[in-house]
Amino acid sequence: MEEKPVGAIGVIVVLTLTILVFWLGVYAIFFTRG
Repeated sequence: MEEKPVGAIGVIVVLTLTILVFWLGVYAIFFTRG
């Protein structure tokens, strides 16, 4: 597999998605525990 250079926009998108998924998981845990 060839490694392609990732642009700044790509890095920002990945970080944003990771943070959103992380917080969604945190909220899900809080809602599950009541």
